[in-house]
Amino acid sequence: MKKRISLISAILLFALLISQFMIAQVTIGLGEEPEKGTLLQLKEKDNVTDDTKNAYRGLGLPRVTLSKKDQLYPMFLSDPDNPLSNPNNDYDDATKKEAQDKKHTGLIVYNLVEDEEEGLCKGLNQWNGKEWSCFQEKMGNAVGNITNCSSLAVNGAYKNTEPLNSSNYLTVTLNITKIGPYTITGRAGYNGDASIENGYYFITSGMFLTPGEYTIQIPGSGRPLFRGCPREILG
Repeated sequence: MKKRISLISAILLFALLISQFMIAQVTIGLGEEPEKGTLLQLKEKDNVTDDTKNAYRGLGLPRVTLSKKDQLYPMFLSDPDNPLSNPNNDYDDATKKEAQDKKHTGLIVYNLVEDEEEGLCKGLNQWNGKEWSCFQEKMGNAVGNITNCSSLAVNGAYKNTEPLNSSNYLTVTLNITKIGPYTITGRAGYNGDASIENGYYFITSGMFLTPGEYTIQIPGSGRPLFRGCPREILG
């Protein structure tokens, strides 16, 4: 009977020790106790307690192919190798998606692709509870299109050899689908041969901070060049 009690006590003690180990903070690479503010610490050099080098190797994060800015894909796709497949049973309605989105706040991956239309950058990405955000400060260029070609208009008078002024500009209406910096340029071709630039140009740059429709004025610069008559009618 005493042996049985002793065996049961040993098993309970072992289970208690295992339980304490599982919930304790952990250092991988050494047997040292990790710093107080960390749940998991990776280091290779003994007794380094300041901000100097404590390892020779890094953390290998999972590499994935993200496909949607506001979706936990490929994590919750029915076929993770096919970005066009449907969400799986844990993510196939709004209630499930919202719950999983919140639970996975802080998830970090290395994304293998750059997708400006989706607003996804190549490199480290973190899930903030609603969408993927890049670790890099790079925002990427704005993305948009001309909503109506007839919105492109040339303003001002253009005379040979006279420099352009504030009355010379282009206007164009754009539908911006992704925020970011932009530079818009335009050049004029010689009337006798459109492939030959005619000395003046249009350029503007800035930052779109919200998606939507914008009408942009692009100021002109330079001086129209007088190139004489087209070659085919010269005597």
